[in-house]
Formats: sequence, structure tokens, C-alpha cells
Amino acid sequence: SSLRLPAYYDYNLMEGYPILARALELFAEESCTVNDTGKVISVYSDDKKIKAKLDNLFVNILNCNSTLIYWARIMVKYGDNFLLLLTESGKGIKGVRELPVIEIDRKEFIDRQNNIITKFVWGTGKEEYAQWQVCHFRLLGDDRMIPYGTSVFAPVRTYFRMLRMCEDGMLVYRASRMAERRVYKINVGN
Repeated sequence: SSLRLPAYYDYNLMEGYPILARALELFAEESCTVNDTGKVISVYSDDKKIKAKLDNLFVNILNCNSTLIYWARIMVKYGDNFLLLLTESGKGIKGVRELPVIEIDRKEFIDRQNNIITKFVWGTGKEEYAQWQVCHFRLLGDDRMIPYGTSVFAPVRTYFRMLRMCEDGMLVYRASRMAERRVYKINVGN
């Protein structure tokens, strides 16, 4: 989507404001609270083998207790977060690598059997990943942004830009009036 990249650059600027940065942290912290067992993610399954494998994946391999809050913060900020799943043949997921949100494109198309095929392209198209290789977190909301997510900053982006223009205008006004306000006091006697 052509609306996506300019918005991402604005979200980076918005994060520079302390109140908005703290809002991101609050969203991430509240969405990743630890339960009474000390875990961020709890797995419930009747099959003990599945439970053990998923617990191992989330706790030991992905280290969700400490990394999930950072992934959530990025997802809240941009509306998207992309993780490349590092796999090994016969062993499954061995780790994860965070991909830069600004450089990833999600391509969806329909094949001859009417199946939706999703590909993730990094950068200028040199690296392409299948749907199973990338974990795409997204906040759905604004249908104009689909297949991407919508940032929590999206509703206030226009007002942020107005605030920036007002601040710039005030600086220009003060700089142009600065010379007129100088008063020189020359002592000439009594």
C-alpha cells in the first residue's frame, strides 16, 4: 500500500515525543503481563506431547517471556511486526530473527485452484519468503491498510503533523522577532 511507508516514517517521529513513547510502552506491557506461574504465554492441551513441544518453543527457543514485549511494542507502533522463523530440516524452528517492518512487503495472490498464496519480500525483492517462513503480527482495524495492520498512532497522525507545523512556525516566528527585542543600555552618566 502506498499509504504505508509515509505513515511508518511519521510513527518513527511520533515515538520521539515522550508521552507517545510511554503510551507504546504501556500498550506493550499491558498486552504481555505475566500470569501467576511467571509465564507470558500458557499452553493448554489434552495432548502432553503437544503441550511440551509448544512450551519448549515459546519458552526455550523463542524466549517469549522476555522478547514478546518488544515484539508487541513494534506491532503497536507500526501496526505490523515481521519475524523470520529460522528453521532446520527435521528439527523445526531453531530461532527467530526480527525483520525491519519498513522493508517488508506482503504479496498475496490467488493460484489456479483458488488458494490464497502469501509471499513476503524483503527490500528490493532479492529475498523472498513463503508464508510459513514469516510470522506476521498485525493489528487489524482500518480496511484501507489490509493486508497490513493499523498502528495505534494512526488516528492521531494528522494532529501530530499539525502540532509539528505549529512548533516549526513558532520557532520561525521567534527567530525572526529575536533581533527586534534586543535593547542596548549605554551608560552616559547621571
